[in-house]
Amino acid sequence: TRKALGIKGGDTVIIYVGKIFGAKGPGALDLLKAYRFIRNKEKTKLIFIGDGKEKGILEEYVRVNKIPGAIFAGFKNQTELPQYYSVADILVLPSYSEQWGIVINESMYFGEAVIASDKVGAAYDLVKDGRNGFIYPAGNVEALREKIETLLTNSKLLLRMKKESQNIINDWNFDRCASGIISALDSINNFR
Repeated sequence: TRKALGIKGGDTVIIYVGKIFGAKGPGALDLLKAYRFIRNKEKTKLIFIGDGKEKGILEEYVRVNKIPGAIFAGFKNQTELPQYYSVADILVLPSYSEQWGIVINESMYFGEAVIASDKVGAAYDLVKDGRNGFIYPAGNVEALREKIETLLTNSKLLLRMKKESQNIINDWNFDRCASGIISALDSINNFR
């Protein structure tokens, strides 16, 4: 996958996984704008996995601004996603509205640091700000750029966050889900 996408051995790979329209579309453009102004882009790749009616806007932005390293892989079904997660270092989910964001769960399983907007539901349960990633205010391109830059310029921090993502997600299992449901039901019963 790395070879097919032109990713070199020392490159850091950022991925976006999702539809590119509606409440997700502006976030994808925010990511591209943030990526445009990071330093050391020659050692970084940004892969957009997904499709949508606003994808052309992103492609045009890349063309007009001559942004190197931005790759549009298009829609990939669930069976194809693991090969992309496995080559990535950082997942960015910059949505303006996202009830959960299962791509966070999936990317953490593959040991990726996560940067998510504060409008992503999963961010509050899975992203431990400063431990396995960062949460930033949706729509704040400069804050997003700073979070990306922090990980790109500190390889030890990035590696630590990647490992922490795997540690956190390994604790998310059926037993923990069942325990959470029982705890929620107990709290309702105690409320009466």
